[in-house]
Amino acid sequence: MMKPAPNNYRAYYHSYISLVQQHQISEALEQSGNQVAADFLAIDPQKHDYRYAPDKWSVKQLLGHVIDTERILAYRALRFARQDPQQPLSFDENAYALHNDGTHRNLPDLVHEFKAQRASTVCLFNSFTGPQLKLSGQTAAGAISVLALGFVICGHALHHNNVLQQKYLSNSPSPLK
Repeated sequence: MMKPAPNNYRAYYHSYISLVQQHQISEALEQSGNQVAADFLAIDPQKHDYRYAPDKWSVKQLLGHVIDTERILAYRALRFARQDPQQPLSFDENAYALHNDGTHRNLPDLVHEFKAQRASTVCLFNSFTGPQLKLSGQTAAGAISVLALGFVICGHALHHNNVLQQKYLSNSPSPLK
């Protein structure tokens, strides 16, 4: 299934979907997942708890946020594909990060969890039929198709991977390995 047309999602989601270069959802999920996992694994262990500002997430919290968000968006895609008429609740990403500080975890374990979640997401999207991918549901940010949610999952991970490169690695004292 090709990349979703803008009429399949609200403008709110465009910044994420526009980051995805692939036009097939299975390829997009695989490639973005591989890129994000490789980039997080390449970070020097001394930087795993680094924050580029006191009120910003650590590297581990950033990846934890990507994992949490992917779980939530994949769940929404499942609900919409199964034609559940109820609007899923929104979530507060900062509250989630606050309660998922990651200090007791190591980054390679979080990358493993990300890869497991992404493998589950790939299986989920591979299970959807063409008609299911075209189905839409309502979120707090507006209507979105199942297919568009898949591309948002990819773009959201790529967005935070870009934040990692720009804010955490370029401004921090210790470079990548």
